[in-house]
Amino acid sequence: MTATDAPDAPDAPDAPGVTDAAVAIVEDFLGAIGRGDLESAGTHLAPGAVMIFPGDRRHASLRDLAVASAGRYRHVDKHRTEYEAFTEPGGDVVVWSMGTLFGENNQGVRYDGVRYVDRFRLRAGRIVEQRVWNDLEISGVLRARTAGELDPRWRPAATTAAATAATVVRRSATATAAVTVTVRERRDG
Repeated sequence: MTATDAPDAPDAPDAPGVTDAAVAIVEDFLGAIGRGDLESAGTHLAPGAVMIFPGDRRHASLRDLAVASAGRYRHVDKHRTEYEAFTEPGGDVVVWSMGTLFGENNQGVRYDGVRYVDRFRLRAGRIVEQRVWNDLEISGVLRARTAGELDPRWRPAATTAAATAATVVRRSATATAAVTVTVRERRDG
């Protein structure tokens, strides 16, 4: 029996649009988090969802996450540049979001270009798990007291444009080729 034939797999790997819809949910969730709109972001979380951050820091609510994050930085957001998604045989959809982090640490030092990878598990169109990996700790951006202390790789690029175009690559297990779309992304300079 294949995953497509399985009675408990309504969202089989070849179900059209399932992975695209999951990527859109993750994009909306991450965008809301980046804007600080916890209420909108929360609509995408299933009851009992867990968010697991580096160091095995686990959060069961966005409020808990915000409180814990306040001790690490003033603001963080993501330049989301790539998504990969697939549907598991049981119907859960897994979405990987990759890109770089930018923000401001608690000393007021701005940073940009720090790698991240997030892995989401969605069930029935809602996020049940988020796992986060990033280079915030190893980059030293959270400890820098001045911009001069930042490794040049993590310094924000000088830009006068309010927004820059970024290419986002989306891949899914159901697609035969990668689809590339252009999005507008706010980039603080």
